[in-house]
Amino acid sequence: MMNPLKFKNLLVAFTAIFLLVSSDSFFAQPTFNLQLIPQPIPNAPALQSYAYGTWGDDWLLLGGRVDGLHQRQPFAAFDEASQNARIYVLNPVLAQVWSAPLSSLPVAIAEQLRATNLEFVQRDSTLYLIGGYGYSPTAADHLTHPQLLAVQIPQIIHAIKQAEPNLAPYFQMLTDDRMAVTGGQLELLGEQFYLVGGQRFDGRYNPMNHPTFVQEYTDQVRIFDISQKGDTLALEHYRAWTDANHLHRRDYNLVPQIFPNGQPGLSIFSGVFQLAEDIPWLYPVDIDTGGYTPRPGFKQYLNHYHCATAALFQASTSDMHSIFFGGMAQYFLDTSGNLVQDANVPFVNTIARVTRDAKGELEEVKLPVEMPGLTGAGAEFILHPNVPVYANGVVKLDELDGDSVLLGYIFGGIRSPQANIFFTNIPSTAEAVVYAVWLQRSTSNQQEVVVQNPLGMLVSPNPTTGDLLINYNLPEASSTVRIRIWSASGQMLGEFDEGEQTAGPHFLKLEATGMPKGFLLVNIVAGTQQQTQKVLFE
Repeated sequence: MMNPLKFKNLLVAFTAIFLLVSSDSFFAQPTFNLQLIPQPIPNAPALQSYAYGTWGDDWLLLGGRVDGLHQRQPFAAFDEASQNARIYVLNPVLAQVWSAPLSSLPVAIAEQLRATNLEFVQRDSTLYLIGGYGYSPTAADHLTHPQLLAVQIPQIIHAIKQAEPNLAPYFQMLTDDRMAVTGGQLELLGEQFYLVGGQRFDGRYNPMNHPTFVQEYTDQVRIFDISQKGDTLALEHYRAWTDANHLHRRDYNLVPQIFPNGQPGLSIFSGVFQLAEDIPWLYPVDIDTGGYTPRPGFKQYLNHYHCATAALFQASTSDMHSIFFGGMAQYFLDTSGNLVQDANVPFVNTIARVTRDAKGELEEVKLPVEMPGLTGAGAEFILHPNVPVYANGVVKLDELDGDSVLLGYIFGGIRSPQANIFFTNIPSTAEAVVYAVWLQRSTSNQQEVVVQNPLGMLVSPNPTTGDLLINYNLPEASSTVRIRIWSASGQMLGEFDEGEQTAGPHFLKLEATGMPKGFLLVNIVAGTQQQTQKVLFE
């Protein structure tokens, strides 16, 4: 997983935000629960940020890394020894694994298949792979590979099972600088390929931004056809949409959708980094064949970096459910049910659902089930072959048969022993566990939590010596607006009554001198809504 390629070496800034749980939500409650069950597979490889294709019950696994989160030190980050140097076939039904080395392949293909964060998508029996970042012995440097690969899935699976000595006949390669992308996503809309977001990163990773690399976000959706005649690949009908604001994203989740009009599409969820700050984007961008549409009115607070995802559409209600399994996020829920902001974007165990209803409105919900540990980042969700799906891979929820259905599996990714490890020497590891994901029909109260942040409060400076600037937005007029300052032990240290205020954005300067030093809680109450931010007083 290519995680932050630039990080602010600052103290962690925490913001505690009151979480609103709405029992009067206009969204219909889903009629399913999820359950994750570990499924032992002897000799399963530990992989993260890999590519895969499927044929029947067999998975073809290529690329990625066998270690955990990359090291902070440039000399140790993305080292050659931890590149995945094999191609695997894994069958979760038989609990069997086969593998072959890359040594029989041409050098350029073998080097690309050792990369991490390749973009990939399967069309029929062919797996297409693009780009990826890693060390190239040929270049004697780290780079983003400028190649498109086509892999014949059933043929290479058979060859690996039969231990054939030469795998080269099952690959085709095209070199094109437009394919030098890592950390993006590749999907199909109809017969056209959509290469969305990502970056070109050449050189040695350095979190202090020393001049050891060149980094360029694509800021694009690149659309093209791929033709294949014999061993020759070609890009055709290439075009691109460019937007340096809304499409400036990498290491995000691209989830297939069925939109309210019944048409297939894609949605970009989160990703990094915002233009003004090194923090994740919070609003999604919808994509269809006619263009892209940013949705800045909705904020996704949970599951920000690439993680395992599943897409389910309920035709009877026109509800589109996007499920996110763990990973890394700027926000998470604490044990008291409060939404907590951590600017270091830690590993999380959150499983969340973003639902789009028939009117196109979006809602984010934390599910009661959680990941078994701080895992899910750089993992993939692999559908069971018997699950009914639309042409773009979205599950037909109404057509699932039975009260308990095996949807598919989560495999690989990073497992972290702690939430924040980037500025420590605590290692994480690649995951070798397969988790079976079961969907269970249910009409009971699932205790789901609707995530909202209607006041949007921001307190600065943080740390402060006493003077506070408070920005907030009132969704409706309020007869009373109060600012309170609390100690960590719950003692109220100050209260400021701002009286009646109109709906809309507000800016307040507050002199809170004489407060004790340390972390205090600044709380705003407006009618029935409130929000709290932790501020360091010096």
